[in-house]
Amino acid sequence: MSIIDRLLSGDYMPHGHCLLWQYDLLIMHVGSDLIIAVSYFSIPLALLFFIYRKRQFELNWTLALFACFILFCGMTHVMEIVNVWNGYYYAEGTIKVATALVSAITAIVVWPLLPKITQLPSFNELRELTDSLQNKLALSSLRSDELTQVKAYLEEQVAQRTEELQNLNRRLERENIERRLAEERANTISNAVGYGLVVVNSDGLIQSFNSVLTEMLGYAKDELKQQPIELLLPESIRHQHQIQRNAYLKRPETRKMGVGRDLWARHKNGGQIPVEVGLTAVHEHDSHTIIATVIDITERKRMQEQIEQAHQKYIRETNEIQKALKESEAKFRTIAETLPGVVWMSAPGLDRIYFINRRYEEIWGRSCQSLYENPRGFIDAIVPEDRDRILKGLERHKQGEWSHSYRIIDAWGSLRYIEDKGHGVLDDDGRLICLIGMAADVTEQIKHKEALLRSNQELDDFAYIASHDLKEPLRGISNYASFLIEDYQDRLDDSVRQMLQSLVRLTSRMERLITELLHYSRLGRTDLSIESCNLNTVVTEVIETLEPRLNELAVNCRIANKLPEIKCDRVRVAEVFRNLITNSMKYNDKEEKWITVGSFEENAQHIFYVKDNGIGISSNLYEKIFKIFKRLHPQDKYGGTGVGLTIVKKIVERHGGRIWLDSSSGEGTTFYFTLDSQS
Repeated sequence: MSIIDRLLSGDYMPHGHCLLWQYDLLIMHVGSDLIIAVSYFSIPLALLFFIYRKRQFELNWTLALFACFILFCGMTHVMEIVNVWNGYYYAEGTIKVATALVSAITAIVVWPLLPKITQLPSFNELRELTDSLQNKLALSSLRSDELTQVKAYLEEQVAQRTEELQNLNRRLERENIERRLAEERANTISNAVGYGLVVVNSDGLIQSFNSVLTEMLGYAKDELKQQPIELLLPESIRHQHQIQRNAYLKRPETRKMGVGRDLWARHKNGGQIPVEVGLTAVHEHDSHTIIATVIDITERKRMQEQIEQAHQKYIRETNEIQKALKESEAKFRTIAETLPGVVWMSAPGLDRIYFINRRYEEIWGRSCQSLYENPRGFIDAIVPEDRDRILKGLERHKQGEWSHSYRIIDAWGSLRYIEDKGHGVLDDDGRLICLIGMAADVTEQIKHKEALLRSNQELDDFAYIASHDLKEPLRGISNYASFLIEDYQDRLDDSVRQMLQSLVRLTSRMERLITELLHYSRLGRTDLSIESCNLNTVVTEVIETLEPRLNELAVNCRIANKLPEIKCDRVRVAEVFRNLITNSMKYNDKEEKWITVGSFEENAQHIFYVKDNGIGISSNLYEKIFKIFKRLHPQDKYGGTGVGLTIVKKIVERHGGRIWLDSSSGEGTTFYFTLDSQS
């Protein structure tokens, strides 16, 4: 971009945005700047008019310099108005720099002129001179017309000269006021900038400076006046600086110092401050005045050091991460090679394989290299009946999670069953970056499962046949014993009759045991019928079926709170509640018997309970009561087969839950259980 283009670039935000485009602020700022600009432009016209009328006046060039200074001041206020709606800040900055230079030159030039200005006679001195002349004329003996004419001429010249001197004095007073205002404005501007400013003459003596410089280097306001500039430099480079300063005065130019190297300024306390220095030379008469800008770059140096330290830390951490990645990759490969399945990693679209372990060669019978070259080559080994289903299922890989079961024909012609499961790896933004999975050969497990299913079916058939065949002779024994008691009651003595009755009772108990054993054996092999169930309804129906026995034993059974609706096998869960309620009313010796059924929620899980005030259970017997056919009391005292709690535990575990109890002897029992198939 050229200098002209940059100066005329208006791409920056107009100053009106800072004023929020409020009309009162716009009128206040724009109106004030307009009045100031018009006033400033009128003053140079007056000065130029004076110069034109008084061409022989010795100080005309000084008035022209003041006119130029005031004109530039007016232009800065014009640019303030322009930049309310535009962003020509480069142009405004250029005008301000020019104004600063002209202001500095004017401030520097005006001081040598003060002796000449102070020598001009005042109005009182001119008046005294006029009176003296008049006295001399009065004492003179001349009375001729010539003397009268000379007196009149002299009076006219004196009056004219007096008027000129009075006008000049007024102008000088105005210029003095304007000069003081200009100096104050220049000082205000130099103090407002964010860097130090110092003016040095050709002898290296400090002429002026701003407050930023004194605050930066720790000096008082008047300590630096007429001091050598080398005072502000470290002692080690002062002599060298004098040589460089003299060389600079021979070829003065605007430039920065210390580009590519460190510069230091000396603080009053002897410390050193890193700085950046810019030089500008102003030519006047036969000498140069040097204006230097001094910027404290301590914070910049500190930031650079922090950036360098952060960069070095980043390099170290990057190296450590790369090392850790290599170690992690080595560990991953080692672990992957020891796993029994095919571990693989691929791109999201399965169009590239990143890694696959050697188990692929053992199961598929093909080289890993062939899969790297053809990422979908493993599909060729899938049996045709499964291939279309797998190809359609591959779309789920893009969702980041999948589970496939399929069969393959390996390179040796054998049929293998494969379980392929995996998931996607996401980056911090949630984007899928790769897939990782494991394909396991489950051929042997499938064969064992099929064999187990056949064995279970055979066992189920055997249990049914065995129970049927065992029950048949038991019924015969029971019937024959009953017939003997009924038909030969008069011929049998008491001992024989008791033995026959015991035989009937024992065969009946044996038949119940066989029935319970068959029921228990089938619990683990039949599938659960999971459905949504309202447990309030289930428990209410159970209590209704047990109501005759509850009334007979005078047991108060109630539901403590509203039970939740869950997903479970309705029939099996009803059997759990029926067995627990039956046990509670059976093992109770209190006069006022009660049973409470309820539930509560803990850790987002429903816990159900059946509580009674019965005989209780000792803590050392908690585990024994769930064992099949395990009884804690004699058969003739409480009855039962000892299978009920075993069946309850089996049903609860089939539902993914657990059962436990809280009880002590003589103080009642509470059974707790969960059903994790609920949702």
